[in-house]
Amino acid sequence: MFKPFLRITDIPSADSIRSLETLQRAFKHLKMSARRNELDYSELIEQFRSLRQDLHVQNIEDNFTVEVLEFTLEFALRNNDLPNFSKCVGQLQQVCLKAGVAIKPTYVALHLIYLLMNGLQR
Repeated sequence: MFKPFLRITDIPSADSIRSLETLQRAFKHLKMSARRNELDYSELIEQFRSLRQDLHVQNIEDNFTVEVLEFTLEFALRNNDLPNFSKCVGQLQQVCLKAGVAIKPTYVALHLIYLLMNGLQR
C-alpha cells in the first residue's frame, strides 16, 4: 500500500502504480498517522509525494485529488515546510481548474502571502 517517492525518468509500468482504491486506503492511513504523529514528518511527506505522483501519472484529477492536496498542504504548513506548501497549492489550483472545483479562498490567500514574503526576501 505504501511505496517511496521515486523520480520518474521513464514511462512507469502498470504494476508500479497503485490503483485508485489502494491510493484511497493509503491516504486514509497516512492521515491517521499524521494526526497521531506516528511517523517522522519526512517519512510522511515522502509518502504523500508518492501518492500524489501516482494520482498524477494516472491523470486522476477529481475530488479525491483535491482532498489529498488540501490535506498535504495543510500538513506541510503546520510543519513549517513552505516549499512543499507552495508546491501543493500550485498543484491544487491546476487540479481544481481541471476538475471544475473551487479552490478555498484561504489557500489562495496563504499562497499569495507566501509569494509576497518570498519576493521581499530576494
